[in-house]
Amino acid sequence: MVIGIHQPNVMPWPGYFNKIHRVDTFVFLDHVTVNIKTPNWLKKVFISNNGRQFPVSLPLKKGESGSFQKINEIQVDVSNPQWKKLGKTIAQFYAKHPYYDEYKHLSERYFSNEEESLAAKNITFIKELLELLQIDTELVLSSELNPSSNSNEMLIEIIKHFGGNEYLSGDGADGYQNEDLYKSEGLVLSTQNFKQPSYAQFNSSEFLGGLSMLDMLFNIGANESILKVKGK
Repeated sequence: MVIGIHQPNVMPWPGYFNKIHRVDTFVFLDHVTVNIKTPNWLKKVFISNNGRQFPVSLPLKKGESGSFQKINEIQVDVSNPQWKKLGKTIAQFYAKHPYYDEYKHLSERYFSNEEESLAAKNITFIKELLELLQIDTELVLSSELNPSSNSNEMLIEIIKHFGGNEYLSGDGADGYQNEDLYKSEGLVLSTQNFKQPSYAQFNSSEFLGGLSMLDMLFNIGANESILKVKGK
């Protein structure tokens, strides 16, 4: 049984959905503490502005504990003018794309929803896209498991909770994964090795990767996106 674990990123790129597709159970890591001032994919994602990467970065509230907050306690500042502006920016950049009208409800709902929990907003968005991409992997919140350890030990604890024998790690995790520790626990540590699939992008002469899954949907629609994400 293969387990995947990842923070609930904002409007993730295609590789995020490929990872969920390839595991039996996917755990949203929502109970750990992060620094909300540090650039991270919980609050930041790239979209395309005429073939150039454009950052979408969400305004967040400073919590009672300061900049360090548990992910499931982080709140989006929906009263910040920047918040409404971001939704309009996506509409402006993608309005003429082939499938924008068909899937614009995804971004419109995200920015019109007054839910302030960053994790809840991101997970709702991810679930909507998983349904479109026909991915039915079991989804779990780490906060529901109440793990007692940290770092690699925490991941192993979660994997064992589900009776998993393999952990699918993201491509950027080489620096902190302790393969020997996984082996000592009888677990296989695999790396995703996701290769960004290219696709036709509106008004762009060269392919631009690393963008939100929205870019793929707005350009080629769900049917082609399913094939790209699943690697078929």
